Amino acid sequence: MTSTPAERRAARSQAAREAALAAARRFGLPADDPVLLGDVFSVVLHLRPAPVVVRVPTWTTDLREPVSRITSDLAVGAWLHEHGVPVAPPSAEVPPGPHAQDGHHLSFWTWVEPDPGADPVAPAAQARMLRELHEGLAAFPDALPGLEPVADDITAGLDALARHPGLLTPDEEARLREAADELLPEARCPAAPVQPLHGDVNPGNLVVGAAGPVWIDFEEACRGPVGWDLGMFGWDDDGRAAVAAGYGDVPAFATYARLRALHLTAFLIGLRDHFGDTEAWDDSTRWFLSHV
Repeated sequence: MTSTPAERRAARSQAAREAALAAARRFGLPADDPVLLGDVFSVVLHLRPAPVVVRVPTWTTDLREPVSRITSDLAVGAWLHEHGVPVAPPSAEVPPGPHAQDGHHLSFWTWVEPDPGADPVAPAAQARMLRELHEGLAAFPDALPGLEPVADDITAGLDALARHPGLLTPDEEARLREAADELLPEARCPAAPVQPLHGDVNPGNLVVGAAGPVWIDFEEACRGPVGWDLGMFGWDDDGRAAVAAGYGDVPAFATYARLRALHLTAFLIGLRDHFGDTEAWDDSTRWFLSHV
């Protein structure tokens, strides 16, 4: 029997949760009362009452080799923590990984309890934190991928359009393809200076705990222009003003803001076979396209 996208997502998520809890038991961690923190492209569980989070990539493993990505994720998190940048570091309770369990790969991280009474981090403060993160990462010694995976995601999304007629209007599709022709060279071979980056800066990857905000999730860490990390700030006047106030000059900022929007548009199109039935997936695709 052919399964639905929702059934396939549920099956993959369930398998990842079972692997996460089996690995937790293997290392003597509590596995009877986990709290689900995330379940879109990875399953993320807080293994309460232990101060440990387990992260299991699910759908991203179709696009990224998991062991190398988890290795980079842990190395970047550890480096930033050792150099005084506020992050949720790899777990000190158990070996952080990467670990293999029942066909999955996973890692263990330090739990940071969100402060429900904390104010949101203002955009200018986020930009200042990002400058601090970039300064902390500048001397990171390990190899990281460039933006080639971004270019591959964009190409895959364009190829997937043929499977989804009617998703975009002819004008929208023409706009997307023209932007790809213009911006893909910047992903393949950036003109601006490159350095180690977080790789996936968005509001969900900043947690405000009792000691203040910390960065999480370095799974997409890469080498690229700083404008890539700041891209989402470049989509409106308030965001651009926040970068000017909190970060300073960003080479080719507008170009990388458009590249970020192009990537997210194409990324959602590429995964529409699996997620297109979820609420606002297509609306989000068109919203990102509006910023290309």
